[in-house]
Amino acid sequence: MRPALLLLLLLSVSRSAGQAPKEKPAKPKEPPAVPLVGVLQRWQESTGELTVRVTIRWLEPDPGVAARYQRQQQELLRRQAQLQTIRDPRQRWQQTQQLYRDVLELRKTGANLVRLREKHQDVKTQLAEGAKVHTARPAEEFDAMGAIRVPTPEELKKRRGDTKLPGFPAEREVLADTGRAVLLHVRRRGGGEESVKEEKGKMPDLEVTFVLVGPPAAK
Repeated sequence: MRPALLLLLLLSVSRSAGQAPKEKPAKPKEPPAVPLVGVLQRWQESTGELTVRVTIRWLEPDPGVAARYQRQQQELLRRQAQLQTIRDPRQRWQQTQQLYRDVLELRKTGANLVRLREKHQDVKTQLAEGAKVHTARPAEEFDAMGAIRVPTPEELKKRRGDTKLPGFPAEREVLADTGRAVLLHVRRRGGGEESVKEEKGKMPDLEVTFVLVGPPAAK
């Protein structure tokens, strides 16, 4: 091999060894979706805005019941101590039985120390462009006599398709039937901080990737 050709090969190898491989820019990760259960209130097909009413429940102590429970408890302890001073066995037995009955009543009072509170809140969401809409039950079909036709297991499997999501694929038009229970998969809208600021006030912060439409909600 000629010296000039050998020198060129050595220079090309040294340059390639000194250059670090270029890393591909990582794609921004989409925020994870979380389930949201509520009642469908409004669907705007033109904008894709979906309003769902959710019920928020929590426990809070009842101050009045707590004070009454404490007074009754102290009274029972006082009566228990007085049982030792009763000399008549029959009277002591009667007072003891009454004390036990009052203890059972106190347990009922203790069950009301906390109360369940709830409130309803309307949450506005935005249906994503590629969001999936399913129904919990397949669309009804009727036979020649006008009766509801029950699909076979093979037909149900065909309607469900290859999706692993619950329910049966449906068109977005089913969202127009408000008042139904729905299960949503929601996530915060993606994009950088600047894009979020630009869209703020124009579109909801929550984006829906999946909707499962159920039966009418119980009133």
